[in-house]
Amino acid sequence: MSLDDTTVECSLCGRNGEPPATCDMCHGGAPTQKRAYTLSEVHSGRAPQEDRYGSDGGLNPKTSPLVVGGAVNHPSHPEK
Repeated sequence: MSLDDTTVECSLCGRNGEPPATCDMCHGGAPTQKRAYTLSEVHSGRAPQEDRYGSDGGLNPKTSPLVVGGAVNHPSHPEK
């Protein structure tokens, strides 16, 4: 398996894939986690694209009842 095909990395030493037993840091016994991709991998398209903003592709801000004045001067709530 090549380094580009791995989806997990060592949670201790950060090596891609299953950690080898010869690793000086984790000795191959650390658990694995979902791989964290570098920014250069994201920009070059080698990292999987995640849908950050929903299916419509844009931001959809919502007002919160916990924020005082959250709906004031908001484009989706014009003043009457």
